[in-house]
Amino acid sequence: MLALLLLACAPTASAPSTAEPSPPSSPRAEPNHPVLATDGPPQSLPGLCEPSGAARDAEGRVWLVDDDQRDALYSWTPGTVPIRTAVPDRPWKDAEGLAIDTHGDLWLTGSHGRARGSGKVGRRATVARLDSAPGWRLAFATDALRPGRDPAELEPLLEAVHARCQGCAPLDGAGGEVDGEALDIEAIAWHDDQLLLGLRAPLSGRSAVVFSVEPARLQAGAAPADAVVAAWTLPLDGRGIRDLTPAADGGLLVLAGSPSASNQPGPALYHWLPGTPATLLGALPAPGSPPEAIVHDGPGAAWLFLDEGQRLASGLRAGGPHADTTGTFECGANQASDWARALHVTWPAAP
Repeated sequence: MLALLLLACAPTASAPSTAEPSPPSSPRAEPNHPVLATDGPPQSLPGLCEPSGAARDAEGRVWLVDDDQRDALYSWTPGTVPIRTAVPDRPWKDAEGLAIDTHGDLWLTGSHGRARGSGKVGRRATVARLDSAPGWRLAFATDALRPGRDPAELEPLLEAVHARCQGCAPLDGAGGEVDGEALDIEAIAWHDDQLLLGLRAPLSGRSAVVFSVEPARLQAGAAPADAVVAAWTLPLDGRGIRDLTPAADGGLLVLAGSPSASNQPGPALYHWLPGTPATLLGALPAPGSPPEAIVHDGPGAAWLFLDEGQRLASGLRAGGPHADTTGTFECGANQASDWARALHVTWPAAP
């Protein structure tokens, strides 16, 4: 994520532009796969290019993290412009998931993956907690789940997950760099006082993997063998997990998508309660950019946050990816279509 010291150009209090992109089209539904309904056009999110994690607090505000911004969180209420909050010390890189615990603190996870080309892991392997008041203060950060790039340093985590996951196949390729096989943690959720982390890749056969971490043990410096307390496989039709978030009924919403850059199979939404099978709610509309984060919006409704990186990097300085020729951080020309977007979807709520 790029530093955002130069984001003064992003609005923080005015109303968003009404010149929104056209509503997304519907994908071709697979047999027996319903398609979720789109409720209105996407909403622009000025200041954000690649929203990668989202969490909803007790007051209904949505907190967002952008995986190209290493020093900021955003709060957003639908119909308004996101408000940026600076986070000092740049404690993470490649943020992929956000969760809120029962105390109102935020938990964040990096991808734990290796960088393309260099193979570095570094702060991508961060799990962090930020205290909620005053402001957001880094209270805890660790790379204990993956302390380095060497595949051998990943083995304790893989062994702990496999030992606690009934029916899990070995996660072959997790320590490498092959797209769709290398370790990629993209989801974190708070559920029953535990942290659940979801893997986009690798899959266990054709099933996605979620594992549970005991927060107190993690913060006490426990090794993965003690910190990881449970794991599950979720048959998601060959999809990995892009995000996990609490559902309105006490279960979890599972945003699922391709484990690789191929974008096949297409994204879908599931409902899941640990220890029970996941239930397909529907295939997701095709907005042109893949959804990467989600929060519920009451029974039968959710906000999806779209990863607009490829679209928004077009025409900007190579290597930015979101910087103009002067090095200023931006998503494009600062018009409504040049920021990331949020999409509201609905499905028939359970009676």
